[in-house]
Amino acid sequence: MSVSVIVPAYNAQDFICVAPASLQSQTLAPLEIIVVNDASTDETAKVVGSAATEDSRIRLINLESNLGPGGARNAGIEAAHGDWIALLDADDRFAPERLERLVKLGDETNADIVTDNLLIYDAVARKIVRQGFRRKGDEPHFNVTLDSFLYNAAGESTECDFGLLMPIFRRKTLLERRLHYPVSLRHGEDFHLMLDALLSGCVWVCTKDAYYLYTERMGSISKAASGMSRTKVNYRAMRAATDQLLSRPQISSNPRLRALVARRSNGLKWLDAKRDLIVKFKSEGPASVLKVCAKDPWVAWNVGRFLFRRVSRKLNALGHAALESRSSQPLR
Repeated sequence: MSVSVIVPAYNAQDFICVAPASLQSQTLAPLEIIVVNDASTDETAKVVGSAATEDSRIRLINLESNLGPGGARNAGIEAAHGDWIALLDADDRFAPERLERLVKLGDETNADIVTDNLLIYDAVARKIVRQGFRRKGDEPHFNVTLDSFLYNAAGESTECDFGLLMPIFRRKTLLERRLHYPVSLRHGEDFHLMLDALLSGCVWVCTKDAYYLYTERMGSISKAASGMSRTKVNYRAMRAATDQLLSRPQISSNPRLRALVARRSNGLKWLDAKRDLIVKFKSEGPASVLKVCAKDPWVAWNVGRFLFRRVSRKLNALGHAALESRSSQPLR
């Protein structure tokens, strides 16, 4: 089975070689590496073109106008020839065995979509912070259903937003079901394609093993920006697009799905509010945040919940560290 890997790139001249390099060491060599230059204004095209002279699998597509990540991925999908299509962001990497393991799992389970766990990476600290979600149960993989996908796509209400998982697709499935990324949304477009895929009846299998190195925009350890992300965060647009889902018959007719979509919308509302609060805190100090909380009980409740979760996570981390320290001591 052959794999086409699509790498959208925008103003990525300083780091665009990293993603293709991780593909050149795959145990299952990709058929082609399609880099879609999304009308960059820097030397991205020149850097990729130079790399293509050394590796004939690298194909460069130059878009005349900036279409955003969704449009760039769509262009790559249209140009792909592989049996499977994998997506790789320009600031991320694959573990060497990723394609081989995911294609094998897809063939064994007859899945249309295969994803894996994430290795969350702080680029400034140069450390893997954690995995996207914790392994639960004995089964090495599980099916992602419409219900579980929506439940795990609600911002900070869940451990890992399943909309962030990076898929490999059967190209035949994408073409036959006319699945594509929305071009009107430039942040969170992944969620809508995956939702459309599930609504169309696609089988999605996810392994608990992690092979995708996902670079954080803001490092959990370093507290510094990676400097590589080109995504313009827009939670309001994401929320508006989520609210529009309630008009779709497959969702509006199902009380459970309606509730899950509303939950996601509420989670995005909080992410947007938190972002504004952080800006206010940095510019005006903590008193300004307290004033907002005093005026808006919803914000106050969410701030309290956010702080409680942060303290709980730190206490859990300290507990795990203490347990590991004891277990590493020799028995007497």
